[in-house]
Amino acid sequence: MESSISNALDDTSIWERLTYASGALFVVLLIVAAVLFPMAPSATDTSATHYAAWLVDHHDAVLGQAYLRGLAAVVQLVFIGGLASLLWRRSGTRPLPLLLFGAGLLHTGILFVSNGALATAAIAARAGVDASSLRTVGVFSDTVLTLEAFAEAVLFATAAALLLRTRAVPRWLGWFSFLGVPLAFVDAAGFLGSPVEFIGMLALFFSLVWFLALSVALLLDSRAKSTVPASHPLPA
Repeated sequence: MESSISNALDDTSIWERLTYASGALFVVLLIVAAVLFPMAPSATDTSATHYAAWLVDHHDAVLGQAYLRGLAAVVQLVFIGGLASLLWRRSGTRPLPLLLFGAGLLHTGILFVSNGALATAAIAARAGVDASSLRTVGVFSDTVLTLEAFAEAVLFATAAALLLRTRAVPRWLGWFSFLGVPLAFVDAAGFLGSPVEFIGMLALFFSLVWFLALSVALLLDSRAKSTVPASHPLPA
């Protein structure tokens, strides 16, 4: 029994599949958070009094959503780490995989900051902090979340270049990744209330589809390689 557990823990392919599967889990967690809990109103387009009242009324929901989003951010980082490791091995070059991981790390950090700010506002609202201060924290949370698109642009660009070079997944997914670059840059300019605000929803949808498609493609690739006999290995 102990031997089988030890062998499982030492099996690199199992850990690789777990990191690849975390991309799909990231998408699931974000969708669950959005479905179970109401989205906070735009702090920019809402009066301070109304915003503060909403935080008080939805205190538990805000904290619940913040927890799920925080968990999703951790899972996302696991996926990006697995992806960067794979592309580093396959490409044999350092700069791009490191840049990809750095972009993923920055993206995760921004999610934590934005999430933490909103959760802080909810806790402070229950404690009786003045409405103007709460709205300021909300505006900060919204703005930081918008600027995460810069990290996404770098993530999509480096992933696209490496995926096409290494052919780790079907080539269409590599070209599809490039579509996220201009979309992310436009999204970064879409501060709440701007004419391109609707791009934010489109960019979010693209991001979810990208993570899910890439996660499934990597899982299928790793499964295919694991079923090939040792005497007939697939090319790297």
